[in-house]
Amino acid sequence: EEDLWLFYEIIGDLFPGLALEPYSPEDLRRAIEDVLAEGDLESPKPFVDKAIQLYDTAKIRFGVLILGATGSGKSTLIF
Repeated sequence: EEDLWLFYEIIGDLFPGLALEPYSPEDLRRAIEDVLAEGDLESPKPFVDKAIQLYDTAKIRFGVLILGATGSGKSTLIF
């Protein structure tokens, strides 16, 4: 968090004119729940929490690996 200003400065230097705004976890949660509802899918809290964790991880990693049992929602999570 304390280096966030530096990150925005570097991104601004690399991509002039690009405006990055910090996201609100609650706004992201609502957006995820809305998309799931549009697909007639349930939005249990643990699933939505994992989607937010995936978003946060993807912002700072070059790649991620999604593991889980059959039918656990892996495909839904990444699409």
